[in-house]
Amino acid sequence: MTSDELTELAAIEQELQAEAEIRAHTSARRARLELLVVGSGGLAVSLSQTLLVPVLAILPGELDTTPANVEWLLTSTLLVAAVSVPLLGRLGDMFGKRRMLLFSLGCLVVGSLLTAVTSNVALLIVGRGIQGVSIAAIPLGISLLSSLLPKDRVGSAIAVISAMLGVGGALGLPIAGVVGEHYDFHVLFWITAVTGAAAFLGTLAIVPESPVRTGGKVDVIGAVLLSATLVTLLLPLAESAKWGWGDPRTLGLLALSAVLLGVFGWSQTRIREPLV
Repeated sequence: MTSDELTELAAIEQELQAEAEIRAHTSARRARLELLVVGSGGLAVSLSQTLLVPVLAILPGELDTTPANVEWLLTSTLLVAAVSVPLLGRLGDMFGKRRMLLFSLGCLVVGSLLTAVTSNVALLIVGRGIQGVSIAAIPLGISLLSSLLPKDRVGSAIAVISAMLGVGGALGLPIAGVVGEHYDFHVLFWITAVTGAAAFLGTLAIVPESPVRTGGKVDVIGAVLLSATLVTLLLPLAESAKWGWGDPRTLGLLALSAVLLGVFGWSQTRIREPLV
């Protein structure tokens, strides 16, 4: 092999190495961007759960309703989230984690818009319930990144999302305090609508779908049993301060929850494709 051929081969090798470095840099930059976008979804969800807390005390007067009705603005979110998280997680495994992440963020936007334009207590409760679906975006986002990123980056990605959740919680309380003191409380829901829409559009434009699919079908019986178990457990816990721990409603629902949990556990051992 002549010196000219050796020089040419060396030049080709350097060019290929440079291209590999560019691809690696682009891949790393893309991964950071995807992490930022998914993390922004977690921040939006965290904001939606903390913004309302500081203004709960003024809402009975603003809405001309009772404190018990206002408490349902939190309870409805909790109940819907408890059902949505495992169900959307399973659907994400079957039909795509990104698809279910977009669905959950879309629910955040829809619920926020509904609560932003109404002062009707019933509609506010419905809107907050729709927002509760968005809590599934947190485990869905973590699961999606786990399937997209190299294994050595998954731990740091989870840490970043956890930090974004903390940032959302830390920002939500002072922002709500300022809005509650100087502006109409509906501004809080416009804030969550905007942040949710930004996370939705970012995910739609930047984050790819997970290549992982488990297939199968939805365990409808398991979903119904789990939903009933969680509702009958969380409802008396949420209302215990008003009902009292010795109230027949509290005791009855807790007992029913225990029975349903046993039936759910039994069903999961008998079904070929269980929910969990």
